Amino acid sequence: MALRKHFECVVSEAVGLRKPDKAIFELACDELNAEISSSIFIGDNPVSDIKGAKEAGLSTIYVPVECVHKPCEFADQTFYNLTDLADCIERKY
Repeated sequence: MALRKHFECVVSEAVGLRKPDKAIFELACDELNAEISSSIFIGDNPVSDIKGAKEAGLSTIYVPVECVHKPCEFADQTFYNLTDLADCIERKY
């Protein structure tokens, strides 16, 4: 599956910041000239990814990598199947 085509920027720890520090989410949005309030973060870690992004002001989509279907209280949406995630992205964006 080619999800990468939907992403213009990937920011990693190489910039000296780590999730859940809100500065890394702000940097990613700055790199894209995107408004935080209209941006979506997709992640697989409920705390460092989803809670961190939510506290920075982004909308969030949780995609757990484990087969355990535990809900994430911080996520706006959850997808357990990457095909469903890709379909959602293509429909909305």
